[in-house]
Amino acid sequence: MSEVQEEQKEVVYHDGVDGPEVTWELQNVQTGDWISIHGKFDQGSNVTNLPESYAERLGQDLKRDQKIGVETVGGPVNGFETQMVYQFAGKTFKGPVEFRPDSGTGPLMGFDPVKNNFNVYFDNVHSKVEFIPISGAMDASANYTNSVMHLKRMVAFAVARITGKGIPKEFLA
Repeated sequence: MSEVQEEQKEVVYHDGVDGPEVTWELQNVQTGDWISIHGKFDQGSNVTNLPESYAERLGQDLKRDQKIGVETVGGPVNGFETQMVYQFAGKTFKGPVEFRPDSGTGPLMGFDPVKNNFNVYFDNVHSKVEFIPISGAMDASANYTNSVMHLKRMVAFAVARITGKGIPKEFLA
């Protein structure tokens, strides 16, 4: 991994129960200012979900955005969906945001805007998640290879734990 990628990656530690907390920025559509958002990274959600109370801070006029109905774990929810510009872990990108009635869950950063821009590594042994920016086709190919090796390593550790046998040397490098 190059020094640039190493410096820009985001490492988030979590308690293993509620999921990792992250801080990202969204660009106010009227002023261009960056607004800092702190919430949970929700790998089970396709899009970022924000309480409707955040709309004004982000310059959103919910009357103009596409009205949606979403089936959630807690039941059906109405809201509004739009595209916004994100900044996270040294990278700027566009992604979907849904504004929903305030439900007490707070901001949730969805997986879709992240998976298209980062390789995400879950390390449950150390209760951390790493977000490593994908910057181009060559990097994406190299990162895919690294992801496959990471997956093989995780499987080797799981098999070793279950069987009580040692971990093959090629997975310890």
